This record gives sequence, structure tokens and C-alpha cells, in this order.
Amino acid sequence: MSHRLSGPNLRSPKGDARLDLTDLFVFPAAEAGRTVLIMNVNPFAPTQGEAFHPDAVYRINIDTDGDNRADIAYSFVFSPPRDGAQTVTVHRAEGPEAQQRDAAGPAVMSDIAVAFDRVSGVASGRA
Repeated sequence: MSHRLSGPNLRSPKGDARLDLTDLFVFPAAEAGRTVLIMNVNPFAPTQGEAFHPDAVYRINIDTDGDNRADIAYSFVFSPPRDGAQTVTVHRAEGPEAQQRDAAGPAVMSDIAVAFDRVSGVASGRA
């Protein structure tokens, strides 16, 4: 379940476009048994000089058993912007930890530089 808005005349969560989850893409990776997850958040923010919200937890919940509850959760937490730069740490939680609102579970990637231009880098972690 996404907490995003879609449609004409709707506003971003809490009036802050940095919190607007616009798309989620899921597809199989080239490596067997792996999956690629792509989350798109407010694509206009970089052009408006905005960074990711440092107090928000952006997350992808995955239900593996059909009970409508997260069994795995990936949480993305961004640092406050410093000199036009920002980093992200990604946590992976399983079981009851996956149902917490805060970022939980071990960090699978830490302090990764965020790209704010049209050419992004690729960071990978094992989870």
C-alpha cells in the first residue's frame, strides 16, 4: 500500500512535495533469484533546488505471504543537505521489524551519495 497521491488537483502529503512517492518499479534482475526495486520520489525536486526530506522515512514494503502486512521492508533515510549534497542509508527489515514505522533492521548500504542531476550513479548492496 502506497501513501501517495495521484490525480488532478491533489496535493502532496503534508503539503511537502519531497514526500510524494510518484512511482514504484519492480522487475527481475539479470542475476537469477534477485529483484530490482526502483522508487521515484518527486521528480521535480532537484530542479526546484529541493533535497530529500531528512526527517522522512521513504520505504518499500513487501508482503511475501498474502496477509497484507509487510514481511520485508526497505527503508531509505536521507541526511540533511550539506553544501548541495546529500547521502542515503538503506535498511532492510524482516518479520515484525518490517512493520515498524521507523527505519529498522541492519543497514545494507550506508552514506551513499545522492545524485541530483539527470545522470545518476548506481549503488548496489546485498540484501
